[in-house]
Amino acid sequence: MATDTGGGAAGPFAPYPVSGGQIRGDADTMMSRFDAVRAVYTDTRSIHGGLMGSLEGMFAAPAAGATADAAVVASEINDQATYAAATTRHFGDRVDEYNDTKADRPRAVKILNQEHAAMATSTFGVSAPVYPLGATSAERGDMDKQYESAVDSKRQQAQAFLREEYQQLQQWIEDRGNEIAAMLDRGPNESDILRLWQAGAMPSWATIVYPQINFKRAQIDKLPYDLRSLTPQELKKIADGVAMSTLKAYIEAEIEVATWEAEGKAEATVKVMADGTVVMTLVLEGGLGREITVAGAEVDASAGLTTQLELTFGSVENAKTFLDGLDDAAFDYNPFRDGPNAPAVIAAKVAEYVEENSKITGFRGGVYGKASAEFESSLARGEAEGRLDAYYDFVKDEYGVKVAANVNAELGAVGSGTSGTAKLEGEMIFDGNEDFKSFTLTGAMSAAVANQKLGLNLPNTSTAQGVDVELKVTKEDPHYEQIEDAVKSGDVDKAADLAIENGRVVVRQTTTEIYASEEKDWRFLGQGAEVQYGASAETATTVRVRQPGTNYWVDIPSSPAP
Repeated sequence: MATDTGGGAAGPFAPYPVSGGQIRGDADTMMSRFDAVRAVYTDTRSIHGGLMGSLEGMFAAPAAGATADAAVVASEINDQATYAAATTRHFGDRVDEYNDTKADRPRAVKILNQEHAAMATSTFGVSAPVYPLGATSAERGDMDKQYESAVDSKRQQAQAFLREEYQQLQQWIEDRGNEIAAMLDRGPNESDILRLWQAGAMPSWATIVYPQINFKRAQIDKLPYDLRSLTPQELKKIADGVAMSTLKAYIEAEIEVATWEAEGKAEATVKVMADGTVVMTLVLEGGLGREITVAGAEVDASAGLTTQLELTFGSVENAKTFLDGLDDAAFDYNPFRDGPNAPAVIAAKVAEYVEENSKITGFRGGVYGKASAEFESSLARGEAEGRLDAYYDFVKDEYGVKVAANVNAELGAVGSGTSGTAKLEGEMIFDGNEDFKSFTLTGAMSAAVANQKLGLNLPNTSTAQGVDVELKVTKEDPHYEQIEDAVKSGDVDKAADLAIENGRVVVRQTTTEIYASEEKDWRFLGQGAEVQYGASAETATTVRVRQPGTNYWVDIPSSPAP
């Protein structure tokens, strides 16, 4: 939102005829008009999609590329509009300097007017007259006139200097205007775009508009204009997908029937995201998820199977209520009544409870354990039985491959031989058409490694006292193709280095509190069950986000524990 700063203060030196706020308002209008162009293009694509659905045979092929030219034109308009708006905004900032803030010579109009006003009462270092003894009234009057004349001469001299400085200031803003005009004549180019980026005149999403440009080459003088003076809620939107606080709870059971044993585990992680949404990941082992059917898919579960569910809740309170009832539902087990059917009984109870008390937004089969799930993919074809590195999400229709990488950093003086390593784990996700969606790595780094690899300035502490780091690259980010190629070729360490250089990076410093732990034990005539329950809360005390392809960090306000 543009702000009219007015400027110049009252005085003989006039401010620029149009305020910086008004000029930035013109830049905002420019971008809003492009939004209308974008909307027309989006509607065109939508209509084209409907048309393609009704065409067959010889008509389909010629019509398929009907919107290609429109896409090129829309992209060019986007490039031009973003550049023109940024250039206009940059001139508005220069007008603010001209009017109010320029402290080096030639100084701002406001400063010149303030000095001019102060001259009305200044003596400019001229000493007041000292009348000699016996001086007549006429003599004292002459001395007063001489004093006033000397002060007035100094004042006129100082005002002349101010007028000369004002002329220099006018030449300065004229030169800035000529520079802006030349930039507009040149149109979008790497040098000027980086210059505008450095000055904070480009929006934070310029890296998406100009993916071919390495924005990290330009040192930042100011944050992008859309990131200044944001409310806490607006700042948290920048941290989309970042967990500000986390609640973890688990239930483990070991069931004995004579000489036969069965084990099961349910582990829940509730994340309160930066935008206020609540997402739970529920991992069910030992066949506890085998009765759950989602999106027409059913995972064949046997002892040792791990199924991962993503559950979404409207609030932290709803998620807590779900967790409070999970242990009662899962382990409402009676050795006398259920006997050797305990695994099936527990699995059925967990399935029933989950399906009745939550909204399932993700259902992964074949993740981190033995599983049998039928799906077709070049990444994991046929039945992914026993695979530990791949899964298919039946709700989201996406494939995931587990990856791990090492991040190596040279610490201390160059050639000292001192180095540090951080191991990160994560996944690469493809959609149902096997198109790349995202590459994510998470893990802990010591402060020393984080400082060296990420350009931070954290206290040099041990790994245990370091930071949690998340690296993420999506298809919209710069250099994603290089990262995708590196992962597909098996060089995940290279992909991690590329993600550090170009991807979205989230750094979190956290505190953890364990606040629940309980064990229950039932035994009678060689039969029984042991149940353990535990919970802990993690709160992010510091969250910093670096957007893809940039070299600045945005601090995100922390949130209370769930």
